[in-house]
Amino acid sequence: MSRPINNEEEYLDYRGVCELLHISYETARKWKSMGELTYTKFRGRVLFPKSAILRELKKNTVRSTQSMVKELHDAGKIH
Repeated sequence: MSRPINNEEEYLDYRGVCELLHISYETARKWKSMGELTYTKFRGRVLFPKSAILRELKKNTVRSTQSMVKELHDAGKIH
């Protein structure tokens, strides 16, 4: 669920992170403990800045090239 704290940042709770990333609660907890997810604690609640999650997704996006797509197509791995 989204938790707007101020006009500049939107924070997600565990449910919101799981929905955004299509992961389980256990995976979100594991990634948090491994330092893979940026978070803050406020009044005992763990909140994740949505912008940090989206920034990491963009940073880690792997773009396919035409030659990679052709190679996979020729190998019969994609149609």
